[in-house]
Amino acid sequence: MAAGLPLGNVGGGKYDAALMGILQDCVKLPVFMDTIFSFLARRTDFFIIMEPGDTQAKMGFLERESETMVLSAFKKYELLTRKRETELMREAETKLLETPPSIEPITDELPITLPPPSSSAKSSELVKQVTAAAEKVSDTYNGAEMDNYKWSQTLLDLDIRVPVSKGTKSKDVRVDIKSDRLKVELIRPRRKLLLESRLLHKIKVEDSMWLLDSAKRCLVITLDKTKEIMWKSVFVGEKGIDLTKVDTTRDISEFDVETQAAIQKASYDNHMKMLGKPSSSDKKAHDILRKAWNAEGSPFKGTPFDPSRVQISGNWN
Repeated sequence: MAAGLPLGNVGGGKYDAALMGILQDCVKLPVFMDTIFSFLARRTDFFIIMEPGDTQAKMGFLERESETMVLSAFKKYELLTRKRETELMREAETKLLETPPSIEPITDELPITLPPPSSSAKSSELVKQVTAAAEKVSDTYNGAEMDNYKWSQTLLDLDIRVPVSKGTKSKDVRVDIKSDRLKVELIRPRRKLLLESRLLHKIKVEDSMWLLDSAKRCLVITLDKTKEIMWKSVFVGEKGIDLTKVDTTRDISEFDVETQAAIQKASYDNHMKMLGKPSSSDKKAHDILRKAWNAEGSPFKGTPFDPSRVQISGNWN
């Protein structure tokens, strides 16, 4: 069982020792997960369904509310992990750019290409990237702060943050997400409408969710867009943002696994080219050549491995 990526203080680590003890006893993750949900079923009201409209009930949750809590937590840490992977990759790329290349002896067989010297322009570009990354975590990134909520967006989804009072729990709130409408209301200790209006564009209800961020005292509602477009506003009739100033770039974590791998490969190959080193494709060709060098029928069998005798790109010294 492999360890996960370090996420800093996100999610806390107060119970790590206790949970790790349980996990080690369970050995496998599926058994660990089953143990957790068994505890919730036996010792809590997590799976008890509250009757709709029963605002006085002290046990249970609204139908599918418990499921939404699980899915929301899963998506939260999945996105954090993807973002952390991207951060680690960028850190590695930055270190690669900042590390001076080792100068190898010049040989007759293969020329050595040194990367261009660092410049203030490159440093300036790195500063811009860091600034852009900081802006992306803003509660109003590509969005705005309204009277009773804040919103942010990417091409794929839209986040709405609705402030709530200290001590508010998930069971005190009702969030009704429809394809073209959103309603948020407080049902305890007294009923209060927090937000309700028609959405500017339609969303995917099945992929949208909400969670309560107790630390920041707000509800975070994530709406999955049906089309990869930037919204001018969240609701119909509201003051819109200037769409000419939004950032339409996509973070690598927003692509599918195959596309992410292709982007990472291209980035790696580009840096290797700058350092005068072989790309991943060159290395693959080199490995194949090495395996075939002494194979039966090879004209090089029995001779020292020397890739310079074969026309192949890259610096293999």
